[in-house]
Amino acid sequence: MFNLPVRPQISVEEIGGKPILNIFVPELPEEQKPLYFQSQGLPKGAFRRIGSTDQKCTEDDLLLFFQNQRQSFDNSIVLDSTLADLDEDAIRLYRTLRAKVNPAAEELGYNEEDLLLSLGAIKKEGEQMKLTYTGLVVFGSRTAQRRLIPALRVDYIRVPGKEWVPDPDDRFTTVDMRGPLISLVQRVYDAVMDDLPKRVFPPGKQQRAGNFKGTAG
Repeated sequence: MFNLPVRPQISVEEIGGKPILNIFVPELPEEQKPLYFQSQGLPKGAFRRIGSTDQKCTEDDLLLFFQNQRQSFDNSIVLDSTLADLDEDAIRLYRTLRAKVNPAAEELGYNEEDLLLSLGAIKKEGEQMKLTYTGLVVFGSRTAQRRLIPALRVDYIRVPGKEWVPDPDDRFTTVDMRGPLISLVQRVYDAVMDDLPKRVFPPGKQQRAGNFKGTAG
């Protein structure tokens, strides 16, 4: 009946020798509110508890619900970050790529701080600007990523032959890649393409064309 499943906690207690059914319905987390009847939709299907009464929600009530929702992880501030953790080359690369898509894009005329603010890459906390996790992943320097989110990396594993670990003494080689996501994607692609037989793929293509007979490896 509801937009989310309701799972009450039910137990049987004994008071004065008689069984009492104890039912507790926990409050929803902020990011899941409001709960409402699916058949009625919003705002009619949602209610607010005021005193001992249930009151139907209004549009204003819904605004309060949505404003109180927790921010997403990628929009959260990285507390120990500073603007010095940004990679200037990554920001310039973004401008270059954006200009190729739309040379008249409004944000291309912004200064660096306004550009990053408009992209949600930085936020102001008190009197200081700090990176969000979006900013750290997309525009953060390698040293900043290693310091603040050390688990973030791309492991490119090369295995000789066509079998997984055919030789326990020479299992595989691993290339550890870090850096701003906006440039890291191209680095990973280049590394993979450099290891593939060039004769299989036409120049500049990521897929082979025509018929090819052989053994897949």
